[in-house]
Amino acid sequence: MAQAQKARKLEIELPAVNAEAMDKVAQDIYVRKYIRYKEGAIRYSVSLHTFQDMAKEAGAVIKCKGISLVDTTIFEEYLDSFRIENN
Repeated sequence: MAQAQKARKLEIELPAVNAEAMDKVAQDIYVRKYIRYKEGAIRYSVSLHTFQDMAKEAGAVIKCKGISLVDTTIFEEYLDSFRIENN
């Protein structure tokens, strides 16, 4: 349910039916390969601006007919490059 609250905060329209349907829509964000900026901010628990900047730095942004999509495969490889290894 926390994801639904974050989605409302970022003004993503989620169907207002029941909690089970809301959870299914929120889970959809975690399954798709290409996502929009607002969905990515929710998925990776960062601000919208931070996600946009990181996606551009990663080279994961795809623009098509005025829509910006982020390739999560490329973005996650970029994100993993910041991993701190325990010695």
